[in-house]
Amino acid sequence: MTTERRSAVVLVVSLLLVSLSPVIGSAAADDAIHLSVDVQHVVLSPGGAANVTLTVLNNGSSIDSFTVEVDDASLHPSWEVLALDENVTNVFPTWSKNTTIVVRLDGTGLPSHADTVDLVVSDADGTAETRLTLALSVAELTAPRIEASGAGNGGLVVLQPGDVVDVTVPVHNDGNVVDTMLLEVNANPDLAGFWANWSSTGGNTNVSDNVTGNTSTSTPSAEVLMYGNSYTTANGLSGLLQALLREVGDANVSANAGGGMTLEGHRAKVNASGDAWNTSLSNQAWDLVVLQDQSQIPGFPRTQSEWIDSRDAAVALGERVEDEGAELMLMMTWGRRSGDSMNTARFPNFTAMNNHLLQGYLDYAENVTAAHPTAAVYVAPVGLAFAKIHDDLQAAGTDPDQTGTLFHDLYTSDGSHPSIHGSYLTAATLHAAIHGGSPVGLTLPTGINASAGQTLQMAAAHAVFNATSTWTYPWTSSGTGTSSTAVVGGDLLALFSDDVLENVSAYGSQSATLRLEVAPNAMPADLGLDLVVASTKGNITSSSTLVVRIEAVPDLSIGNIDSSEVLPFGQASTTSVDVVNTGTSAADWSWELGASGAANCVWDLLDLSTSFSAPGEIATVGLTVEVPPASSWPSGVQEVCEVDLIGSWANDSSVRVVRTVGFVVDERIDTTLETPTTVSVDVNDGTDWQTTFQNAGSHDLSVTMTMMAPAAPSPACDGRMTTTFSSPVTQTVVAGSTGVWSLRSEVIEVQACTLVLEASSVHGAVTQEVALAPADHGALLIEGPADARVMVEAGSSSTLNLSLTSIGTEDLDLSMSTSGLPGGVSLDGLPEAGALLLTSASPTALLSLVVTAEAEASTGDHGVTLTFTDDEHGTWTIDLDVQVSTRRGVDVIATSGSGQGDAVPADPDVPYPGALLLGGLAEVATTMTVVNTGAMPATFVLSGHSNDGGSALLVNFDQDVVTLAAGASTVVPVEFTFDGTGTDGQVYQVILTATSSLDAAVFDAVVQSIVYRAQQVTLALDADVVEVEAGGTITGTLRLSSRVDDRLTLTATGATCTLPGPVDLSGTSESLPWSCTMSESASAGLVALNVSVRSALSGVQSAVVASDAVVVTVLASWGDSAPIEVVVEDASLSIETSGSATTVVRLTNTANTRAVGELDLAGSNLAYLQATWVHLGDGTRTSSFSLEPGASARYTLELVRLTTGASSAEPEVLATYTMADTERTESGGTIEVDLPGPAMPPTGMDLGLVQLSNQDSLLALASGWVMSMLLFALLRIRRSPVDDEDEEDDESTEKEVVELGHNEARVEDGNKVTCPSCDAVLGVPSGSDPPFRFTCPTCSSSIRVLP
Repeated sequence: MTTERRSAVVLVVSLLLVSLSPVIGSAAADDAIHLSVDVQHVVLSPGGAANVTLTVLNNGSSIDSFTVEVDDASLHPSWEVLALDENVTNVFPTWSKNTTIVVRLDGTGLPSHADTVDLVVSDADGTAETRLTLALSVAELTAPRIEASGAGNGGLVVLQPGDVVDVTVPVHNDGNVVDTMLLEVNANPDLAGFWANWSSTGGNTNVSDNVTGNTSTSTPSAEVLMYGNSYTTANGLSGLLQALLREVGDANVSANAGGGMTLEGHRAKVNASGDAWNTSLSNQAWDLVVLQDQSQIPGFPRTQSEWIDSRDAAVALGERVEDEGAELMLMMTWGRRSGDSMNTARFPNFTAMNNHLLQGYLDYAENVTAAHPTAAVYVAPVGLAFAKIHDDLQAAGTDPDQTGTLFHDLYTSDGSHPSIHGSYLTAATLHAAIHGGSPVGLTLPTGINASAGQTLQMAAAHAVFNATSTWTYPWTSSGTGTSSTAVVGGDLLALFSDDVLENVSAYGSQSATLRLEVAPNAMPADLGLDLVVASTKGNITSSSTLVVRIEAVPDLSIGNIDSSEVLPFGQASTTSVDVVNTGTSAADWSWELGASGAANCVWDLLDLSTSFSAPGEIATVGLTVEVPPASSWPSGVQEVCEVDLIGSWANDSSVRVVRTVGFVVDERIDTTLETPTTVSVDVNDGTDWQTTFQNAGSHDLSVTMTMMAPAAPSPACDGRMTTTFSSPVTQTVVAGSTGVWSLRSEVIEVQACTLVLEASSVHGAVTQEVALAPADHGALLIEGPADARVMVEAGSSSTLNLSLTSIGTEDLDLSMSTSGLPGGVSLDGLPEAGALLLTSASPTALLSLVVTAEAEASTGDHGVTLTFTDDEHGTWTIDLDVQVSTRRGVDVIATSGSGQGDAVPADPDVPYPGALLLGGLAEVATTMTVVNTGAMPATFVLSGHSNDGGSALLVNFDQDVVTLAAGASTVVPVEFTFDGTGTDGQVYQVILTATSSLDAAVFDAVVQSIVYRAQQVTLALDADVVEVEAGGTITGTLRLSSRVDDRLTLTATGATCTLPGPVDLSGTSESLPWSCTMSESASAGLVALNVSVRSALSGVQSAVVASDAVVVTVLASWGDSAPIEVVVEDASLSIETSGSATTVVRLTNTANTRAVGELDLAGSNLAYLQATWVHLGDGTRTSSFSLEPGASARYTLELVRLTTGASSAEPEVLATYTMADTERTESGGTIEVDLPGPAMPPTGMDLGLVQLSNQDSLLALASGWVMSMLLFALLRIRRSPVDDEDEEDDESTEKEVVELGHNEARVEDGNKVTCPSCDAVLGVPSGSDPPFRFTCPTCSSSIRVLP
């Protein structure tokens, strides 16, 4: 580098140092920091996170950097809040920058952990700080979870048929609020997902050993009353039910039952005073009344009279039971085993009959509920429990009716009445329906083995918990039962012991107990159960699958050698035994022989194994046996060959079944049971008869004789005849002899029936039917008045009707006599001798007798006996009460001209002359004259009703009962009121009746005509003035008219009004004052004051019956200040050269009417400024405004400086507007605008590390200029001419014109500038020298003007 260039560099550097000195400013800073966030309130779920955008606005005047901190000293530890950027740098004035705040909540957050945190932002030098508070909340989370995998072997529970176990299942609350959870069990046939995810845990966790008894929670005392018939009395059903209920709580069960009783029969006895049916219901507090109908009627067609009678009786009994404070349960009975042979069209088989009975009982319940909506009515589905036993056998391919099946054994021999098995199934179903707990595991009565008992219990549970899971039971609403949720999957019953877990803590857990009950004959299977848990806090459910594996159980039944086979001495014979697969699956068995007994019989097997393809399959095992000769038979050994037949299960040889089979050698069997075909039973004394059993075989036999009911269609003797043994039931009949059994039969009802005798021995049983028929006899049925009473008035007659029916087998020739008739009373119309002949062709006679009482006859009740005699066959009587009463009579006399008559007119719409007019709230009155025309003092009950049966017209007597001496009369005042709606002019015929209190047949009446007048109301409203200020009061008067007596209520809208009222009125009122006060905030303009009138009359009190209105004008008004309040928020501005400044102007309408106007400026030096108005509400560039009453608006005023010289301006903000047709101008005051000149040197210099005072700064500047001048002179002295030429070239180069950039322009001729954006030609503000900036007033672009 040359010396000249080095000198130039030194000179440039020196000049730069000099030029920098006036740019270094003072260290002043603005402490205003504005903070905002996009989310002020952060709500997170446990484990959640959110990002919050924090905006930092530099409201100072210089570029600044900021520090962001989180003040979390007191923040709950479950929260974490942090700033991603601790520093926000280089933020320009009025600019902002964003940073991110991260908010996290740990996984155990609770709603109570809600908190706040402060975000702290300070500037770089720490002189300004701003805080912003974030609100933090924890969202409520409901998350129930149930873990079936926590039970058994990873959710697999292995059980065997007959097992009853409790499984503990964990239930978790993964939510953060205390929750009550509901449990449910659903069948899940699709187990693919379960096996895909299952892994063995190697155990049977949380599964109890077999439960030996029912563990249901005890319930409060249950008091149960039953009404039934022979289905209820059979086997003591009430006692069986009581025993079951007492296993789970206190209980008492009583029963009222009679053979063949219907619901109608129960209703009659329940309503009979003094009857046990009545007193047992009313004399004790019962929780539940169980009602059972006759066995066929519920299934009859709905048009059949018997069904209608039962339905009506059910409704009546339901009302009576509800009145006694109890609940009603209808016990659905069961179809007969083979249907009803007497009604095969409707009841052809068990299933059809059962279905009809089910629908019948449901219809009974629906009718009771419809008639008494508040009554509690349930149905116990006993018939469905019978159907479960029936259908399971049918599904397994077994005929349910087959002898020996459990379904067959539910019935006695008549195929209708229940055996002990059927009665226990009924009791178990009632127990489940009443208590809500499973009967499985409860005690079994004598006569039912464990396997059959558990099957019956499972069927009862199925009927209640599965087949009728949608039905309502006492425990479904009260919650006293052990479970309302159960699943029965054929062979499996699953139910939660308590299906509600209350108050499970947040993130806590409880254990639920799931009862699993497997049927004794259950088939091997994997059964899936979905265990469902639901939150009561939120609509959230969760489920988990549990699989119950029912294992196969091997078992075998080995029969014996057929006793009919004759196996002789000294021969080898082939025989066999039947074997039945009684296990629960297909199985293979192998056979071997064991010990063969004391005899020297030689046995061998023909079959070494048997394969069963299904449960219940029957096979035979062949055997050979060689019997020693009789001569070599061991001495003292019974002539029997025996051997142990041993079966071993192919899958596990340790599973063995052993049966000793054998036979009596050379035994001959020849027996005969002989019974009479028909026994004629004496109706009065009964009859003794015999049956015999002949043993012509080779060995003595022990024989037992048993009586049974016949199969349908033969009629059973139950309720018709009784038969008992007079000799021992079991006898030994020696070979070659005959046994004799003696019996005695007696008649209960004169009807024939059939009895079956069964003789059983070791060789089986034989039966014979015996027909029992009543012997020939005469019998008479006498039917008279239902209440066995004849009423006759002294001096008059009464009719007595009798029906005589021969119900015997002999003809009757009857004569009639009487005894007990009081003096003065006679009985006429007695039949002549020989006139009463009843035969099989004409078995019935009707008698109509006349009872006459003379005027002086002895009054009171008299017992009279009517006797009918047949000289050959006997005498029959009927006892009656003849009640002789004194003559009674009454007359009600119509009052002429008062609208009364003796009867309802032929045209009821035509009133009697003088009819009463009635309407509104008024009452009208009349009188009725009552005369006692009887012979004795009498009391009469007065009543009144409208002939149309309506209840709107009310009749009120001054006295409801009058007592009058014979021949006396009285006048009774009567008042009428109307409660309802009617048609104007409608005619009511009111029947006023006087009735004897002793005899309802003695009465008389008069008819009163009443004409209804409908209401009509008018209202006239007047105002004193029609203009009022807001908050002012307007007054006036009103006038009302009412056609009928009424109480009128007035209401007003449009203002707060003081009105007359309520006004009791009939006719036209006087002028009544009113006043209304307008709201202080009422808007100027027209307001309608509307007054409405409502009536107190029934049927119209909710409607407006009249209305009127006045229209007033609310005048424009405002407070003490101007109508439009103009406020300039920043009235002092400073604008640098080429700069602008902004302030906000707020307008408020304080008047009660709308204002429309413009904003403008006035004042000095407005040419130095360019003004722009922007409406802050929508960002529109406008100076116009429109304000409703009370409304406000804000506008920004941007002032752009148009001059560079120092100056000032004082624009005044004006709002010119029109309000209420008047133009006004309001001032918001003057804005002081400072327009400073170019910046002046500072009073000192700040060099960063060193600060200089004014004096030192001047000294430094002077030194710098001196040094620069000396260097410049030195360079000029040494510079050559050539250098001057070069310098001139360089200077010309530097003066080349610079190209214009975006929105840049130059001053043109005439001191004009052309806008590069819109081509507008603009004048340059005076005193402005380039470069400078200004805003184009045409397109608002910012223009930079260059030299």
